[in-house]
Amino acid sequence: MSSPLMQLRGVSVGYKSRRSTSLVLSDLNLDLNGGEVTILLGANGGGKSTLLRTLARSQPPLFGRIEIEGRDIARLPQVDLAKNVGLVLTDKLSLGAMTALELVELGRYPYTNWAGSLTKHDEFIARQALDLVGAAHLATRSVDEMSDGERQRVTVARALAQQPKILVLDEPTAFLDVTARAELLTTLRNLARTTSMAVVLSCHDLDLALRTADVIWLLNRRGDLDVGAPEDLIENGTIGAVFSSPLVAFSAADRTVVARNPLLGTACVIGPEPRIRLASTLLQREGFAPSFDRELDGIQVVMSEQGWKLTVGDHEQHGTSYEELGRSIRFVTSTTAGTENA
Repeated sequence: MSSPLMQLRGVSVGYKSRRSTSLVLSDLNLDLNGGEVTILLGANGGGKSTLLRTLARSQPPLFGRIEIEGRDIARLPQVDLAKNVGLVLTDKLSLGAMTALELVELGRYPYTNWAGSLTKHDEFIARQALDLVGAAHLATRSVDEMSDGERQRVTVARALAQQPKILVLDEPTAFLDVTARAELLTTLRNLARTTSMAVVLSCHDLDLALRTADVIWLLNRRGDLDVGAPEDLIENGTIGAVFSSPLVAFSAADRTVVARNPLLGTACVIGPEPRIRLASTLLQREGFAPSFDRELDGIQVVMSEQGWKLTVGDHEQHGTSYEELGRSIRFVTSTTAGTENA
């Protein structure tokens, strides 16, 4: 195994003024390894952005030492820092009539001469960065005319144009739709694998993060970090402890939070995959625990390629869509409840 690209030893982060010090996270001992995606999870206000800014030297640590391949980050010249760390924040900048390509080309500044002249190689790297984030078609568009999601892609491309060893991103998926979020995280994962870059980012998409990350940094309810592979933190219950509440529970099977619906009973589900899996999800939403026990009394749902059959006692209903199945189950539930209350 190779040595970590970045190491934090005894690091505390927060804010310091002449009169006071506000400590956010303390005594952190963390590693960032090349070729890995590390995702920082936790509630808002817990210090995620503060930690990420500290990793990129946008603000100094209160205590401790951060090293990049053995070099103290505090002592790196700005140009060397830019060649090692790329930073993407959620802050919006007013960029006037600057095009996407012009913005991305600014990421080449650590490699240009005093006049900022770009070589053909610099232009190639900038266009490649746009292509990597699926924004090549935006090259000639004015950044100020773009949607939030388009601007986010271009901002990520600017950081990639620096060709950093470590890429730090604060909520890069914040303004993207569902498909674009998955595409961006997949792109970042592929970049980490193919370039041996270390990628660290904060994210609120729990299921996507747990399916993408190699390492999770989890801000827990104690105000510090739990570290491990997603599977480690799922198995030991740490993820569940942070993301469960009286109204929702963390589902290890789905890797996301699900509503704590009142349990009305158990329902037998029979049929082919993936139809029984979809039917099981519907039943859970309606308050029934799915079972594969054919001898179970009560509700039975038989799925086929053509549709479904719902059996409750001597009564049968048939249909084709899950929408119809949901309505039928709700009707049965309300009818039963009405009978019991009569």
